[in-house]
Amino acid sequence: MIEGVKMRYVAFDIESANSESGVVSDICEFGYVIADENFCIKDKKSIKIRPRRVGKWNEDNHGIKMEDYELCPEFRCVYPIIKKLLEHHDQMLFAHDAQKDLAYLGRECRRNELDAPQIEVYDTKKIWEKFKNPMSGKTNLKEIAESMGIKLEGHRPDEDSEACLYIPKTIFEEIGKEKFQILIEEYKDTIVKTQDTKKELDKWEQHMKNEKSLGNQTIY
Repeated sequence: MIEGVKMRYVAFDIESANSESGVVSDICEFGYVIADENFCIKDKKSIKIRPRRVGKWNEDNHGIKMEDYELCPEFRCVYPIIKKLLEHHDQMLFAHDAQKDLAYLGRECRRNELDAPQIEVYDTKKIWEKFKNPMSGKTNLKEIAESMGIKLEGHRPDEDSEACLYIPKTIFEEIGKEKFQILIEEYKDTIVKTQDTKKELDKWEQHMKNEKSLGNQTIY
C-alpha cells in the first residue's frame, strides 16, 4: 500500500442460474460490498442479470425463477460496470472460494467475447483456514458466518459478499490496522488471479466446442 493513499476493500459474490451436470453456466446476479480503509461499508448492491435460462436444480433448490429476471439486462450490458468495479485502483478484492467466482466471470466473458477483468482476489476461504480456525473444518461461507453470529438467508449475493468481507474485517478488528496490513502481505498465497482459471476455462471451452460438433443443443 502506498503511503498516504486510502485503500478500499471490496468483496463480491456471484449467483449462477443453471449448474446441471457439473457445468456452471449463466450468471444471474453479481453482488458486492465496498468498504473504506476501516472496513466501514459504503455501498452494497446486487446486480440482476438475465440468463438464457434457469436450470431445474437451481429452481428447485435455490428458488431461482426465470420470471424474476425476464426484464433484467443481459450480461454484456452490465459487464462494463462490473469490470470497472473490479479493476478500480487502490483496492483489495475478496471472494469466498475465489477460483469459482473468477471461473464464472471467465465463462461469461468468453461466451460474450469480452475481455476478462485482470485482477487479484484474496480468497476468504483460505484466509479463514490460515488465521481463524484451521482445525474447525468449516469452510462453507454460511457455516463460517453463523460461527461469527451472522445468519444468511437463501442465496443473496449482496448478503454473501458482506459475510465474506466480515472475515478480513474480524481479523482487522482483532489485530489492528498496522498488523493487518503486515499480515495480508504474508497471505499472498491466498490470492487467486485471473490467469489461474485459464486451464479450467480452456477445458470448458473445448467441451463446449465438442458438444456443438456432436449436435448437442445443451446450453453452456
